[in-house]
Amino acid sequence: MWLTLIALLVGFSIPSFGFASSTVIFVDPPFITGLLPGDAFAVDIYITGAVNVHAWEVKLGYAPYMNLLSVTDIIEGPFLMGGGPTDFEKFNDPFFGYAHFGATGLPPHGGVGGGGILASVVFMVLEAGECEFTLYETKLLNIDQAKLDHSTEDGYYLGLTADLVPPDWPTERPIGGGHAQREWKELFKQRWGTAYEMPAEVVNTGYAPLWCRASFTSVNEITGETVVLYTGQNYLPTETYRTEVLYVNEYDPFFEEWALFGSSPYLDAPDDGSYTEGYYDGTLSDWFGFEDVTLGPVDTITNVKLEGYCRADSSDVDIDVYTWGPVPFAWLGSLYGANPTTFTWVSPRWIGTDVSDEVPLTLTEAGLNDLGVVLYYYAPWEDPPGSEGPATVDCLKLIVTIRTGGVVPPEGDWWLVEPGETLALPPATWYLEKQNTGKWYTTIAMEYRYYDPYTVPSILYAEGDTTFTYEWWCVGEGL
Repeated sequence: MWLTLIALLVGFSIPSFGFASSTVIFVDPPFITGLLPGDAFAVDIYITGAVNVHAWEVKLGYAPYMNLLSVTDIIEGPFLMGGGPTDFEKFNDPFFGYAHFGATGLPPHGGVGGGGILASVVFMVLEAGECEFTLYETKLLNIDQAKLDHSTEDGYYLGLTADLVPPDWPTERPIGGGHAQREWKELFKQRWGTAYEMPAEVVNTGYAPLWCRASFTSVNEITGETVVLYTGQNYLPTETYRTEVLYVNEYDPFFEEWALFGSSPYLDAPDDGSYTEGYYDGTLSDWFGFEDVTLGPVDTITNVKLEGYCRADSSDVDIDVYTWGPVPFAWLGSLYGANPTTFTWVSPRWIGTDVSDEVPLTLTEAGLNDLGVVLYYYAPWEDPPGSEGPATVDCLKLIVTIRTGGVVPPEGDWWLVEPGETLALPPATWYLEKQNTGKWYTTIAMEYRYYDPYTVPSILYAEGDTTFTYEWWCVGEGL
């Protein structure tokens, strides 16, 4: 039936001639605002001044990629049905953002004049943003299949919006050179070996809180190298790695089921006469915490390895390690003894050596610094109790691998901006190196969204209307 309708409207239409028509197809209401994501609304495709309309066809364009609105239904209106039975067909393309629909009269339909609703399109709001409702490729036919002249009037959806505030530096390079030219170049000159901060300021132009961030896309004039950074990110082009070893430096007598020898914190160094020892299955040691780590702005923890300086009969006893923060009782595997009389450095068996596999929070500075552990004597087969011998731990340490370089954090932070508020966002910081020398063009753009990105992950966001592009130079010392 859809093909039949298209044939009627396109394939066999006869052009009409004469004076301009007063027939108008328009979006009603022409302007919609005040809605939030999750709300539904409808727009009517209305016709007025019609004369002897027997068939019609409309395409309605809206925001593409389902990043703002979603069409949930297209309903034929009563206008054409006033002349008799009709055939109504509809199609929606959410990727390219258009709805295609139309109707034709069926015998004994005799055509309709005047005004009324051709169809209603029902939308659901998905995210913040704005878009036009564009009418195009509209067609009207009379009973003789001749095209009817008409005009169209589009509509507009204005949802929640935000935009960049113009920066307080010149947006165009002064003309004429001389002193003004030198001042411009000096303003945008950055030296490698320094931290180049890229700021942005956002204003919430909508009527509800929005989460906002700025993007900074920099392109090298000669090489075409492109660097994209977001609000709050730090970037060092060269990646290196370092290792820090964190020993026990905290102790809390929480369970008191293992014996303690020496002095607190007991497990802070090997072969110092301070240690803890368990004897019976099912018993827990006290709580032990580790030295803190301090990360730089371009530091990322990539691996956290636990090692224990232990002795026990490894064939009979496991020294299970459980967390006591940042999450309770996550199993980190089992330490063991190479033999019951000699201490040996060992990593947990059964589960792997990277603590972050079990506790991802330890890849953060706060999560790793909150890590504490208790030890559990595991020998359920021993008979009588205590017959398997002691499990002794003389020292615990974390071997932390830290990457310096790359983009940190890997995702740009979002910032909550209240309606009408203007907020200076934390800058993106580029730690320039000699390899970055040259002329760059940086474009600043604004991204914003309604839903909290930290609790409702989504790729959906809108972009501000305004962007700023400027040139700057990365130079060496003394240039």
